[in-house]
Amino acid sequence: MKKIVITLFATIALFSSCKKDSSTETEAEECKIENIVDGGSCTIEDVDLSKEGTITVKSNTTVYIKGDVKFDVLVSNGIVIVENNATLTANEIDIQGGTSWTVRGKVITNVLTQIGHSSYFDGADVTIKNKFTINGGATMYLINSVVRVNELVVIGHIQAIKNNHTDNSNKYSVIESIDQKYINRAGGTHVCGPVVYTHNFDNGYGSSNQPFINVTNTILSEKPDIKNIYGLDDNSSFYQYNDQIGCNPLDKFPN
Repeated sequence: MKKIVITLFATIALFSSCKKDSSTETEAEECKIENIVDGGSCTIEDVDLSKEGTITVKSNTTVYIKGDVKFDVLVSNGIVIVENNATLTANEIDIQGGTSWTVRGKVITNVLTQIGHSSYFDGADVTIKNKFTINGGATMYLINSVVRVNELVVIGHIQAIKNNHTDNSNKYSVIESIDQKYINRAGGTHVCGPVVYTHNFDNGYGSSNQPFINVTNTILSEKPDIKNIYGLDDNSSFYQYNDQIGCNPLDKFPN
């Protein structure tokens, strides 16, 4: 009788153990962007999804990016957070209205489009090889970040944060123009705070009415190692829009 009880107990324990492993595996399999339940979240880490076509983050869901993650086309109607030391690579990223896009790591994409939402670049290194559009109603917020962009179209707003943390660290964020070095900022847009550009021609203005001021000497006197911090060319110069001078920058990201 004792032997039967022991055998029965071992069988139950083995069954329970298998059932637990099966449940965990199922949960892991369901931790895919398209399977996130309403109000849920998922962490994507070290995965290549570049052959999966368009992947959409649903409204009221959150995706955390860790490690090296690749997409073909990423469309977000929810919340995407690229964590520290992560690299998100995609052919195209489309951030829709009502969402939040936070980058603390690195992003490399051909096309990035913001539509009616906020992006928060905090210690970010973002490269857009083709076109970056900040549409109307959208704002790009910056802390200690660099945005390297071929073609920048600003119909929305750019806000760089200024506080004790930024003053005592990188001090400025940088928008580095690469390749074609195209900038077009629409009228009625707002650019404010400690962000500088490496190019001084805005295609939305006539050649005799450029809105940039050369602030290279000021920037280098305040932050002599800024080129090393962001990996910029030694010959880089720095510019700001004339309406940035005297504006009142925010001291933190808005809620």
